Amino acid sequence: MFKKSFGICLVLVLVATLVIGCGGVEEATEEAAEVTEDDRYGGTYYARLGSDAPTLDPAHSTDNVSSRVIENIFDRLVEFEGDAEVVPGLAEDWEISEDGLTWTFYLREGVKFHNGSEVTADDVVFTFTRILDPAVQSDRANYYDRVEGASEFRDGEIDEVPGLIAVDDYTVQFQLEESYTPLLSILAVDSASIVPQDAVEKYGNDDFANNPVGSGPFEFVEWQSDHQIVLERNDDYYVEGLPYLDEVVFRVISESSSAFAEYEQGNIYEQIDGDLPDGQMERILNSGEFDEELVVEPRLGTYYFGFNVQEEPFDNLKVRKALNYAIDRDTIVNVIRAGIEEPATGILPPGMDGYDPELEGYYEQDTEKAKELLAEAGYPDGLPGTYELAYNTDDANQSVAEALQANLRSINVDVDLVNVEWGTYLEKIDEGDTEMFRLGWVSTYPDPDNFLYNNFHSSNIGATNGSWYDDPEIDEMLEKGRGMAPGSERTELYSEINEALIKDAPWMPIYYYSNTVLTKPFVNDFEVTARGEEPLTGVWLHPSYQ
Repeated sequence: MFKKSFGICLVLVLVATLVIGCGGVEEATEEAAEVTEDDRYGGTYYARLGSDAPTLDPAHSTDNVSSRVIENIFDRLVEFEGDAEVVPGLAEDWEISEDGLTWTFYLREGVKFHNGSEVTADDVVFTFTRILDPAVQSDRANYYDRVEGASEFRDGEIDEVPGLIAVDDYTVQFQLEESYTPLLSILAVDSASIVPQDAVEKYGNDDFANNPVGSGPFEFVEWQSDHQIVLERNDDYYVEGLPYLDEVVFRVISESSSAFAEYEQGNIYEQIDGDLPDGQMERILNSGEFDEELVVEPRLGTYYFGFNVQEEPFDNLKVRKALNYAIDRDTIVNVIRAGIEEPATGILPPGMDGYDPELEGYYEQDTEKAKELLAEAGYPDGLPGTYELAYNTDDANQSVAEALQANLRSINVDVDLVNVEWGTYLEKIDEGDTEMFRLGWVSTYPDPDNFLYNNFHSSNIGATNGSWYDDPEIDEMLEKGRGMAPGSERTELYSEINEALIKDAPWMPIYYYSNTVLTKPFVNDFEVTARGEEPLTGVWLHPSYQ
């Protein structure tokens, strides 16, 4: 049997464990180790979402907010462990044929969905058929376009997908038309969560998002839009003894300053990534108050502003390059982000296969060069008119957008900043109703295919390709990379794609993400990897705070 994990050299971070007594924070000692297994059970964990989740239906999940909740409700055939290793999930074992075309998964017996029905191979086939169903319009259908018959099914030529096979109740096969290296990692992401056929048919495709039923560690209880999402412990979870928590409450708090105040007051137990307000970063990093609560580590992600390359004047390469040269990334990182990130001038982040450190600095700020490029493009006095620069609601995003606005003004390019709520914002980008927009891409699976195919293959225009980028040569290279075996030739191909995209400038990369996390001292075993925070399956609260 062949099992392959796609390695990257980034370190798994476990947030430091502290102990809280009735009188307040005690020193971190061996007391945590003295808490018995039985004493770990109980309590409500209060988390924060920066916006309302656009969906709780895995088939429609394309964003980190939705993913955070979905990963706690649902299970997948396989799961990630640490930064990149793929381990058994609902499938206790699997085999991949030598030609890479037949993938066979053996399911655990007796695993139950939250509605009491058993997880079977028929549910697995239903899950991925549903993702491919054109009536569902899943943005993740392209992940499975190499499954035999997927294209014909999506085009309405056949009624089922012949490459998705329930061999028996507990054995399922994926038959591929071409080998597909990233498939195992793709099956571990939230959009590949297994859903029960009977529940989807009961609620319908449109309403399943409001009534999500999975087999994961926590069951869905309620969703109060723009307020909170509540989950409770799945007492029948297949992993013996887990989870520890009785309940998880995801509170929707859009402004990072308000969220930080809630954290300090103990009303939420975490601050993750963009949660940390700009005005508090100096205190958080240097005052010593948070030393035992703070972890900062690299993350496989890039924060950027994109162009709609099909809109004038951003269909002009020299204009896109000019705006890239205008940006003072060092000041944005060191002043607005307090130095916790690394300035980015490329697409792929460090640690990702295909990343080339020699390309860094390609767009170091050069105002005069930016003006020269604009003149060569036919705009010697700068761009005429005013252009829209959109960003989603968040204090940190606004600060970066304002800095970018000032940088562009220095080369006589005027932009209006447009602040849009997250769900509406994603629709706006998907529909191409933007000229410039802010987004970040954090790799859901640690392979350059995730970064580059999603964001730049023309088949994803109207979905994850927010730049509406369409280049047949890049398409061909991306399709080739998907079927190549891991190794130096594949790495070199992705390095070439990365370089070509940097030079074609559909993005203005700003910085590479870090995982910047605060957790309350009484929170134990909160796990963070280069992919982001893990599900709350193994998290427990000190008994004093249950």
